[in-house]
Amino acid sequence: MKMQLAKLMGIVLLLSLALPACGSAPVTPTANVPQAAAPQPTDTQPAPTVAAATSAPTQPPVPTPTLAPQPTKITHVTKPGEPSYIPEQTTIDCTIGRTYVSNKPVVIPASCDNPILSFIERPVTADSKDYLPYLDIGQAQLGGNVDWIFARINVYDTPKPASPDDLYYFFKLDLNLDGRNSDVILISVKNLPLDAGFWTVNGVQAWSDVEGTISPIFDQGVGSDPDLIWVRRSPQAVEFAFKTTLLDSPARFAWTAWDYQGPLPLTDIAFSSSASELYQIDNTCAWGFNVSAYGLANHCIRN
Repeated sequence: MKMQLAKLMGIVLLLSLALPACGSAPVTPTANVPQAAAPQPTDTQPAPTVAAATSAPTQPPVPTPTLAPQPTKITHVTKPGEPSYIPEQTTIDCTIGRTYVSNKPVVIPASCDNPILSFIERPVTADSKDYLPYLDIGQAQLGGNVDWIFARINVYDTPKPASPDDLYYFFKLDLNLDGRNSDVILISVKNLPLDAGFWTVNGVQAWSDVEGTISPIFDQGVGSDPDLIWVRRSPQAVEFAFKTTLLDSPARFAWTAWDYQGPLPLTDIAFSSSASELYQIDNTCAWGFNVSAYGLANHCIRN
């Protein structure tokens, strides 16, 4: 029995030694052997591409600020003094304000308004509802001395106009006494402030009209003489002063005073037939300076 058991144990020992030779890898302990790092999952997104650095975009050059051309400075040398007027150089005009009744239509006497004869008396709006006292001429005067001729327009009242339209006061000098727009000079001021109590050239313009050809003479100091024409305002009057050099010597002309409120250029309305369609306008009869104006259709009638 013992002999058989010993033989059996020997067979088992031989079998255990023979197993490695049959292709099985020997089991090697791993406790002290470093292991390779486990493979990490790869990112399926492509790596971002970094563009090559480029220079900053070129900015347009900043323009160098330039100053606008400045107007030529006007230097004044001579101003008119206090006006003097000649009593015989006074014209009286119809005055609507004396008979006007507020809140009623304005009544214009037929004897005061005859555009065919260049008598125009319309210091009212086109619907005749509103009376405009700052356009209602009461009288006009001329005077002067060796160096200056003075001209004045007196109006019924001078409240500030509510209309945004331009407001003109002006004189027409008829040099050849024909009563037409030929050989005339227009002296005008536009939008003269009520507080313009000192002589100024602001807003002052003058033109000559020779056979329908209009030429500028003076524009707020611009012209051959920056001191040629001045204007100022008193409470109820607009006064002009212009040098005698504006005219031939001796000065002889027929004159009329006008005012007008509206958008048309002054040269389009002065003594033209279109005046029959206009409102917000007034003028005086014609009077002569160093000459008689009796040959004109609109000459002043005096006793």
